[in-house]
Amino acid sequence: MELIKSDLSHYSKLILTLMRVIEARNPFNVNHCQLVSHYAGKIGEKANVSPDVLKRAMTAAEVHTIGVLLQIEEKKTHLSIPLCSSQGKAREVSLIQREEEILQDLLKGDPQLAEIIPVILQRHEWYNGTGIQGLKEGEILEEARLLAAADAYVDLATPKSHRYPATGVEVMQRISELSGSEFDPAFVNALSALILKGEKWDAQERAYRFTQAQCFHWLDLGDFYRQSQQADWAIRCYTLSLRTAEEMKDSDLILNALSKLFMVFWSTGDLESAKALLDRVQKEEIHASTFLKQRSLILRGLLEWAEGRKEKGIKILETLFQEFKNQENLIGLFTVLLFLSCLTLLQKPVSPDSQQKWLETHLKWLNEFLNLLMKHDLFDLMIQYRQYALLTLLSGVIHQINPSFCRILLTRMGEPCVPHIEEKLKQMPVNQWIEAIHIELPFSYFPAKVPIKEETRISLLEPGNEPNISMRIFFLGSFKVEIKSHIITEENWPTQKAMKLFAYLVYRHQSAVPDETLLDLFWPDKDEEKARNSLRNALHHVRFLFKDLLDENQYSRFLIRSRKTGTLTLNLSIFVDTEEFENLYSSTVHLVSEKKFDEALSYLKQALSYDRGEFLENIKDEWTDTPRTHFSLSFIKATLLLSRCCLMAKDPEAAELAARQVILKDNLQEEAYHYLIESLLAQNKKTEALKQYQEAIRHLEKELGISVSSSFSPLYEKIVKS
Repeated sequence: MELIKSDLSHYSKLILTLMRVIEARNPFNVNHCQLVSHYAGKIGEKANVSPDVLKRAMTAAEVHTIGVLLQIEEKKTHLSIPLCSSQGKAREVSLIQREEEILQDLLKGDPQLAEIIPVILQRHEWYNGTGIQGLKEGEILEEARLLAAADAYVDLATPKSHRYPATGVEVMQRISELSGSEFDPAFVNALSALILKGEKWDAQERAYRFTQAQCFHWLDLGDFYRQSQQADWAIRCYTLSLRTAEEMKDSDLILNALSKLFMVFWSTGDLESAKALLDRVQKEEIHASTFLKQRSLILRGLLEWAEGRKEKGIKILETLFQEFKNQENLIGLFTVLLFLSCLTLLQKPVSPDSQQKWLETHLKWLNEFLNLLMKHDLFDLMIQYRQYALLTLLSGVIHQINPSFCRILLTRMGEPCVPHIEEKLKQMPVNQWIEAIHIELPFSYFPAKVPIKEETRISLLEPGNEPNISMRIFFLGSFKVEIKSHIITEENWPTQKAMKLFAYLVYRHQSAVPDETLLDLFWPDKDEEKARNSLRNALHHVRFLFKDLLDENQYSRFLIRSRKTGTLTLNLSIFVDTEEFENLYSSTVHLVSEKKFDEALSYLKQALSYDRGEFLENIKDEWTDTPRTHFSLSFIKATLLLSRCCLMAKDPEAAELAARQVILKDNLQEEAYHYLIESLLAQNKKTEALKQYQEAIRHLEKELGISVSSSFSPLYEKIVKS
């Protein structure tokens, strides 16, 4: 039996609507009152209560938490007055008294609701008389006893932040133990009969919905930080969402989180991390929806554009535009049109002759984008891509394409474009527009790599011969510390937290680390006092481990704790494998630029010898994700450079091996296919070179969705001539 809402007054319906809104603010509470009302009806029917009692119990169930939820709302720090204008004020009276005040204030004006106030309040009473008012058995309203049993069942079977949902049978065992003490035995028996009969309970669905809500919460919070230009916090939130989605094994949510992480790295110019994330996207998209698969191609287009292959990036987006248009996919259309208009705007003409063609291309996409905005309400998407939308709308004003409409949208986004600003912008290059109205554009033009200076070169050192080194640290693969003749592996640490703390301090050893950073990373769920105690304990374990391994002078100063600044510093002369790899690789790049390929090979082989596995492969903490991605991609780039150097040094067999290693790790590296085919030709393996050429074209065009044959044309001519 369901509550017949058509019998309710207009005011009662408004209260029910209010309940839905309040419940929706917390995923634990969604549909709670509706479910309690449903079970109250089922239990009442089974126990043969009168229709009037049943109706009052179900009506009370529909709003029974309103007093509790509004108390939570009015105690939030940003609210300065109670939500309900009753004689008492929040915090000045007991919980039960405040709940009664709220119920009287909200419900007494409607006769149907006024009669259920005692029902809601008496649901706290215990059947044996040990409740708040001391009412017992028949002194408690029958509706309240019925509501108490139904509420307890739904509450115990629903997931909470501190526990997973229980099955219906498990819940009944707990309620049956309280039959005759907290609950009316008649209603417990009726509920038990329902469960034994197989009454459906959707606890698993509610648990999944809650976890999904958590995932979306972190995504939304990440969007907020991304829009606020706080990339580090955005990455943290998106990473938390990604982990939650992976636990759920939800491909769509995983791809959603990966895509948003990609946008952070892309917008800040960290193209190595963006590339590594895109590789993960392509591995995950097998089971995802069609749109999310297409979105991975949008990301591919953005990456191609950012890495300097601008025409190829634009071509990928143009292909997707036609697909989304045919599918009438508004979100897809919005995304590709926004970036097509924005990126063509930033693609400066290389010569005066190409100026007109550039402008025509940009205005074509700008027109398409603004026409889409005029037909559909897509403002929420514009907020998500704020920086890029601002650039595009400013272009609409400057180029007089629907300027009034563009001004309205700019004003709604908090950036009104008044006439004197418009005149000022007309005289400026595109990349200065955002700066002129005090909005940071995160990606206008990606900075070129700074060339390696001669003095940054390092000499090749044999392991153990580094001057003044107190300790050798190995991040790649499993975490390892070498000190004197001792080796400390992951199994030798007294606690995991001590090991992770020391690893992080080594990773950040070139600067002091604030206590707050450590507390937030390693003890986020503890209050500050307990977290600081845990930090002190972990530091004690670290010091204890090294007590007999460092000399007295080193031991007294190797961890410097500053109470004045609240920071912690690692004060040791150390060798770190990741730093040595990067130094060697940087020196190699410089040598290659000078065409000193034989010398570069020595540096490269030494650098690649440190590739013993992923960065801290057994530690899956939040802070390890970014360096793990960075070094994974760095070793791919180093192996590509090795293949190129081997070709230049006339060692095609080694070049082939290196190219195949890259393809094994990342089968979308076009450069690796080029080196592989060239190395095969150098070995006179013409048939195999042609086969690899055909396979590369077929694979890349299938994965990228565009033709790549033009970039392989010189190779094909080489094969034909040979």
